[in-house]
Amino acid sequence: MKKRNMTRAIYVPTLLDTVGARHIIPSKDQAAYYGATGDQHFPHDHKASDLCQRCVQKYMRVVLDIRLGDLGL
Repeated sequence: MKKRNMTRAIYVPTLLDTVGARHIIPSKDQAAYYGATGDQHFPHDHKASDLCQRCVQKYMRVVLDIRLGDLGL
């Protein structure tokens, strides 16, 4: 079996806070999912391990709710 070469990443806009942690923002000029503030950055591929884990969990819940809603569940 061949090993995966690509890294698992999330393509999202992020916000860099004063401590240096990256947080996911839903769209431009909105607060991060976790409520952090800082400098906004354009969407880019980010490893999930490089992002705030609370933001990743909330982002995944939103994605799951959208997909389940599309299926009528």
